[in-house]
Amino acid sequence: MNTKFKKLALSLSLMLPAYAIAADTTYSFDTVTAINLHSSNPSITGIEKNTGSPLTVSFKDQTNVSYRYVVNRCVPVFLTAMEKPGKYFLNLVVDPSASSVGLKSCQLEIKS
Repeated sequence: MNTKFKKLALSLSLMLPAYAIAADTTYSFDTVTAINLHSSNPSITGIEKNTGSPLTVSFKDQTNVSYRYVVNRCVPVFLTAMEKPGKYFLNLVVDPSASSVGLKSCQLEIKS
């Protein structure tokens, strides 16, 4: 490859926008103390697993109600975690770069 072409390719690559791809993030709660189901920015608040630190996780939910499958399925999971403190860990997987529904999954884990 000639030097002129390499310089052109480098110049073009420097002009392209750099997009950071955010990875899914997993949050684990020892206890859930609040659930806010705001229409476009719901949040879960509680105590983080293994740290004892307060934690609030919010995520985007900007779709039509008919298409909120993950969020709708997780509401009973959130309520169970809140109603039975000490019995479960609540694990959430959130995509911070999502433009419509940022909650990817929810899971209850029995404390042993």
